[in-house]
Amino acid sequence: MVGWIPPVLKDRAERLQEFSQRLNACHDVGPNDTAFILHYDSGVGDMRPYFWPSDETDQRVKPPALNSLRLTHLFKGPSCYCAWLQGGRYTEAKIGLALRTGGPSGISDACLGQFVAICAEQRCGYFVSLDKFYSHRRLATRKYIKRKEPLRTLNPFHFVTGDTEDSVKRTGLRQVEVLRDDPQGT
Repeated sequence: MVGWIPPVLKDRAERLQEFSQRLNACHDVGPNDTAFILHYDSGVGDMRPYFWPSDETDQRVKPPALNSLRLTHLFKGPSCYCAWLQGGRYTEAKIGLALRTGGPSGISDACLGQFVAICAEQRCGYFVSLDKFYSHRRLATRKYIKRKEPLRTLNPFHFVTGDTEDSVKRTGLRQVEVLRDDPQGT
C-alpha cells in the first residue's frame, strides 16, 4: 500500500531491498527515455522522482555546483532511505566527488572521479551516480525557488555532515567547494 509506513523496523528493512532495486533500475535508462533519479518521499511513503535543478536559462546545474546551489536556492540533495528506516521526513544524501572505491559507500570503480550522491551516514546503502544522469540528454529538471537571502557559510554541507579526514576515509567521498571570503567581512 503506497503511503503506509510499517511501524516495525524489520518490515521497513524488507521493503528497502525493493527501493534499492528500483533505484538501480533507473540507472539503466535508455537514450530516448526520460531520465530521473529516485529518492524517498515521506509524503507518499515511497520512492518518487527527484528533479535535477536547472538555472534561469533552463540549463542543468553542473554536478560540482549542486552543493553551492543549496546556499542560494531552496534546494536539497535527494533523500536517502534513512527517512524510511527511521520514520523521518527527509534525510539528505551527501553529494561529492568519489575518491576511492569499495568500502561501506558502495562506490564502484566505474564511478571513481565522478560526482555521486550517497547516504550521508553510511547506513542505508543509497547510491546514485550523478554524472550518469547529468550527461543524459533527456533528464527531468525543474527550477528551484531562489532564496531571498543566501545562506552565509563557507562550507554549505557542514551543517548536515561535516567532512572530516575520518569520514573521507570511510566513505571515499569529499565535498568539492570553492571557498571565498565574504566580501562584507561578516
